[in-house]
Amino acid sequence: MNKRVLPFVLAFASFAGIAAAQTASSYSCGAVAGPQPIRSEGIAEYTADIVIVCTGGSFSTTSPQSLTVTLNANITSRVGQSNTSEATLLIDEAPSNSRLEGFNIFRGVQATPNSVRFDFVGVFQPGSGQTRIYRFSNIRVDASQLPPGTPIQALVTTTGSTTLPVSTVTAGIVQQPQAFAVRTCDDSQSSFVNFLQSASQNAGLASGSSTTGSIQFNVRFSGNFVGAYRRSIAPDQNPSVPGIQYNSESDFVDTVVLGSIPGVATQGTRLMSRFNNIPAGVRLFV
Repeated sequence: MNKRVLPFVLAFASFAGIAAAQTASSYSCGAVAGPQPIRSEGIAEYTADIVIVCTGGSFSTTSPQSLTVTLNANITSRVGQSNTSEATLLIDEAPSNSRLEGFNIFRGVQATPNSVRFDFVGVFQPGSGQTRIYRFSNIRVDASQLPPGTPIQALVTTTGSTTLPVSTVTAGIVQQPQAFAVRTCDDSQSSFVNFLQSASQNAGLASGSSTTGSIQFNVRFSGNFVGAYRRSIAPDQNPSVPGIQYNSESDFVDTVVLGSIPGVATQGTRLMSRFNNIPAGVRLFV
């Protein structure tokens, strides 16, 4: 990772002529992302981290500029005052013992429904043999309006003389997360139960009795891929290590630096069964 800092450059500004004589390597950037499954029923699905690695070029400082991430889906990361988003940018992987907001970790601003902007970021060519890493986390999208199979694509743009020459990155693929079935009482097979109006079922329960009723059917949720169901946050997720998959509904978390909101999910995966057209006088017991 790039270890140069601005005070070092200023202190040795008088040797700029010697530095300029060094051979500069070619400046290039490459982008990587998961992509990970994006559940088609989710309205706040976090994408895979978008990571841009830049190497080489001629090291030079530039005025801070803005980086904007634009997706082909609406961004639903939580926002606070002045459209401040929980979307997070880490510079050079920002180790947990040296994270400083505004220096190597940044909060985004919701710019449009499908884009988030990070301001006052130092974007420059890292120099020969050096590397600079930009990692975007805590970007959530509404996948409920997209058909399964749709790729979630991200484009990162800059506002300044030093750009990040990368193409569109695929940060996720929308997938059907689960299969649902109504099952027989012993769970041996699928069953759609027809109840006759003249035949009472669990009459004791309906009248308020404390007796145990019989089971007519059950419902089954089956995950279609690993990680379809997740807890709210993993025990070792705070502070998070960049690039680690915690298999939880939370993403990048560091409550000491970022506070209790960014990256933290409000609950684990929730499953719902909806019963419609229930006749008057009928009760459901779960």
